[in-house]
Amino acid sequence: MVFVLGDVVELFRLSFAGNDLASFADDCHSSSDRSDHLQAAYSNYINFRNRKVKALHMERHACSFNTGVYVVDMTSWRRENLTAQLVYWMQLNTKENVYGNEKGGGGSQPPMMIVFYRRHRVLDPMWHVRSLGASAGKRYTDGFLAAAKLLHWNGPLKPWTARASYQDIWDKYFVPDPTNKFQLPRRRWS
Repeated sequence: MVFVLGDVVELFRLSFAGNDLASFADDCHSSSDRSDHLQAAYSNYINFRNRKVKALHMERHACSFNTGVYVVDMTSWRRENLTAQLVYWMQLNTKENVYGNEKGGGGSQPPMMIVFYRRHRVLDPMWHVRSLGASAGKRYTDGFLAAAKLLHWNGPLKPWTARASYQDIWDKYFVPDPTNKFQLPRRRWS
């Protein structure tokens, strides 16, 4: 669940040079919960014992990045046939242990990290302030959140649930269901 608070024209104007095909918020220099470099390594997502992974010569301790929010050059995406590359790694993972389903949460994160290894630039971390739904406690100051350009409630605690953090921000933008069929689990809106 994300809120975009910044002007997306800034993202549209991102330029990609050299080998860069996309822009992601990295996990080593961000405000994320994986900012500890030991936790933010590729080896926490990908099985480096897999022979096809070994053939890529990726660095085990390379800084991981988060695929929850990213900007991509679509011309390059098509030219490089990135969809086919991602599908290849996802299909391979069903036959071999490339990243399993538990490493890094499985899903899209590990194959994106493989395909975009050293082929991306770092996204301004204010464009992906994440982990708002990771725990019931507050990890960010009000001033920091006021400067954020995109808020991401990743994690189990969504802002419409009883224990989520930063519900006050979400409440400012919530539009109640005009038919009154949908009610928030944590409270009823009038």
